[in-house]
Amino acid sequence: MKRFTILAAWLVCACLPVAFAADTLESVEKAIVEKNEKLTSIQFRSVTNQELSSPQFTMKTDSESTVEAAKKGDVWMFRAEAKTKSSQKMGDQETKSDQATLMVCDGKFNYVLSDTAGQKQAMKMAMSQDVSMISNKKFFDQLRKDHELKLLADEKAEGKDAWVVEATPKNAASSPMMSKMKFYFDKDSGMTVQVIGLNAEGKPMSTTVNKDIKINASIPDDRFTFKAPEGVTVMDMTSQQPATPPSDKPEGGK
Repeated sequence: MKRFTILAAWLVCACLPVAFAADTLESVEKAIVEKNEKLTSIQFRSVTNQELSSPQFTMKTDSESTVEAAKKGDVWMFRAEAKTKSSQKMGDQETKSDQATLMVCDGKFNYVLSDTAGQKQAMKMAMSQDVSMISNKKFFDQLRKDHELKLLADEKAEGKDAWVVEATPKNAASSPMMSKMKFYFDKDSGMTVQVIGLNAEGKPMSTTVNKDIKINASIPDDRFTFKAPEGVTVMDMTSQQPATPPSDKPEGGK
């Protein structure tokens, strides 16, 4: 009986490192990166609500977008179609605006088409190497460059078991409105399912939720071909800074 008790205690101790292996930032990050490396395509609907307020100024933005992305070799192609409603109020003056945006990356260039109050504008830009919707090693390296990362307790997000990583800016002056962000990663796919931006009081000021996520489904290549509307001239901006790809993070705008 004594031998059995000693053996049982040994087994419990031996299993503890395995049971709690995922409870470190390093192991969770590794798991997320490995899951993202297996992705060949993703499709989802993203909803973002953001509200900034001060005694003199208030801004509210609601945006919904559909995102499709497919990996071709080592390059990600993507397509994002977004509709955004925003309002700004300063004193008694209030302005409202609606905008539709299409962003397409064909693997060589980024194309952006915006439509504000019927005014269409199209640009061709140098391709960005950062596809922020993919939580790969580059994503974490970039996030860690400007933020202190901390693993929080697991939570549910969009009905999924999720790892939660908190990111606090190293330089508070660089982000005076948003004091920290919380990223929710689906444990099954490694995809970001929710991001919450918190103000100095710890209250949500920006929330992004990714819904209806489809993994590794077939997407026709022509979804990543940009065609400008008739009468719209595409401005060549390829010599300028690369365009920022569609993001599931509320960093002023997976």
